[in-house]
Amino acid sequence: IVALTATAVPKVRQSIAESLQLRSPFIASKTFDRTNLEIIVRRKIHSENMHNHLAPLIRDLTDAGATGGCTIVYCVSRRTVEEVGGYLANALGKAGVRVEQYHAGFSPQQRKETHYSFLSGKTQVVVATVAFGMGIDKPDIRRVVHIGAPKTVEEYYQQIGRAGRDGLPA
Repeated sequence: IVALTATAVPKVRQSIAESLQLRSPFIASKTFDRTNLEIIVRRKIHSENMHNHLAPLIRDLTDAGATGGCTIVYCVSRRTVEEVGGYLANALGKAGVRVEQYHAGFSPQQRKETHYSFLSGKTQVVVATVAFGMGIDKPDIRRVVHIGAPKTVEEYYQQIGRAGRDGLPA
């Protein structure tokens, strides 16, 4: 039996081993010390001053263009995905940066198309709820932005871990 998980904490790994009735399992894990990741904290965005809060991200994405890797912008609600996604699509579209949205309110076909567009590099920015990202193993994700805090530290770590998998700065 092989059991794989990307970010399980020791208690969860133990629970998995017990559930699968593994005897003396071999557990291979890497360090969580990702020296290529830089974490920056800014004030939370409020819709009435979205431009001021998103300006640094828009500048970064406009300067980076298509060669600057991809970005995932996580939002805590569908409404925020639509507000931030619409704003970024308008602001970045002029610079040739493609932005798409992803949340559970979209049809399975729409979500699949957005997923593949991001994986193929056609879309540089996806604004999404946490439903997006499971199974994403894209090496050139340079930015993971949170509009609102994730529910847990483990969730946060899992999400930021999608950036810089190629070992380059993210």
